[in-house]
Formats: sequence, structure tokens, C-alpha cells
Amino acid sequence: MARFIVVGLAAIGLLGVAPIVYRHAMGVETCPMLGPVPACYVVLLGYMLTGASVFVGVRFRTTVFVAGWIPVFSLALMASGLEVLGNEVCPRGTSNIPTCFYSLALTISLISAFFVERFYRPKWT
Repeated sequence: MARFIVVGLAAIGLLGVAPIVYRHAMGVETCPMLGPVPACYVVLLGYMLTGASVFVGVRFRTTVFVAGWIPVFSLALMASGLEVLGNEVCPRGTSNIPTCFYSLALTISLISAFFVERFYRPKWT
């Protein structure tokens, strides 16, 4: 069950960042740059990896999940902190709320669901 939650949360992340990536690819500067790479591209790839992690073998599941989750969580945490301090670095979502706030909440939910999926084994007695 938790596997479906991980995939669902990753899909929500993908659906949230896809329009930002599209607008950026069309020439509208919607996301900050990380050197030569737009941050939204990194986030898109991260959500893809977290979602794909439930489809790879058990041996590599944690590696694939962590490879996607760490960059997304790090960017969301750093950008949310900057937003709280008054620096507008994130694209705005509905109600003018920075999308990095949504991403931070989503990554926390993702890691929670992943831990349940990986380490919780129900005891049927």
C-alpha cells in the first residue's frame, strides 16, 4: 500500500513541476539556475527517480529513491528558508504561495511513505 502512496506523491510532484519546466523550456525564466542547469529540471528528475524507485529491484530501491529525494529535499529546504527570510527565489503557485513550500511538504511526506514501505512489516497474528 505504501508503494502506491510513494508513486502517487511522486506523481503529484511531477504534475506540479511539469508546467514550470515547460514554461522555462519555452523561454520564460520561471525557476532559478543552479549553475548552467535550471533548478526545476533537477526537481523534475528527482521526482521521477523517487517514483521509479518502487519499480526497481529491492536491492536498488533505496539507492534510486535517495538519489532523487536528496536533491529535491535540499532545494526545497534551502529555497523555503530563503523565502521565509524574504528572498523571492521560488516560482509562485496558487494563491501566490511559493512552490518550494509545497515541494518541502511533499518531500517530507515522500520520505515518510518510503520508510513505511521499506521498513514496516505488519505482523499478522
